[in-house]
Amino acid sequence: MPARLWVAVVSFDFVVLAEDESEATETANDHVREELANRSGLRDAVDGVYPLVSLAALPDQWDGDCIPWGSEDDKTCAEVMAEGEG
Repeated sequence: MPARLWVAVVSFDFVVLAEDESEATETANDHVREELANRSGLRDAVDGVYPLVSLAALPDQWDGDCIPWGSEDDKTCAEVMAEGEG
């Protein structure tokens, strides 16, 4: 069976110190990459996956020119979809 594109949904909790919700959101956004980098064994952070049905359904910050994680030949999302593998 050929590989296809999937969207992975990931979530994890961490704690920030802030005076209000707005500051808490900003602080969390500022430190989310650092928190992710500090974690080990993130398999439990994947909440689920679902097939990508069109390029229009790509997550925020992704477009057809992005190379999906796990690609062994550096095909873009658009190339995978065009070849019918998506």
